[in-house]
Amino acid sequence: MLVWANQPIQHVYFLESGLASVVMSAGSKHPEIAMFGREGMAGHCVLLGADGICMMTSYGSKYIGDRSFLPVMAELNRRKAVVFTHPVKADCCRNLVPDVTENTIELATDTARAIASLLFSGVLSSYPEIRFIFSHAGGTLPSLTGRIIAQAKSSEELTRRLPAGPEFELRKLFYDTANA
Repeated sequence: MLVWANQPIQHVYFLESGLASVVMSAGSKHPEIAMFGREGMAGHCVLLGADGICMMTSYGSKYIGDRSFLPVMAELNRRKAVVFTHPVKADCCRNLVPDVTENTIELATDTARAIASLLFSGVLSSYPEIRFIFSHAGGTLPSLTGRIIAQAKSSEELTRRLPAGPEFELRKLFYDTANA
């Protein structure tokens, strides 16, 4: 058993061969509800004929620009996938201001934080075939764009990761207008 129900996930496993089953506890029965192999979730896109997937802006304390997601980004790039992102209530940023829920400010900021992680990590420039769509019109990104561009241009390392420049990478992104 790789993961037990109602227990924190301690590790992520990537199969290199074989198949694994996903089972559900239903009383005394444990029906198999899914199977996956080396291609993991990307395999579902092929099976279902989907053009892409949905990713959350972060998982635990790691935003989607984190190095741990590079194998996923490489596969999404290979498939020229569409990736719709949606913010989450990040571990870092809950209950920051009394009487102000995360939905009020933080989810919009979480979206901008995910975009910054993709930009500053070089994922946007390294995997140009992925078409990202961000929820809620990019959240707070429009008001932070000037600062993000200035920071990207102020560092030699960031300039190296963004050979076409931060503006070029940000212009490639798509935004939905729900709740904008």
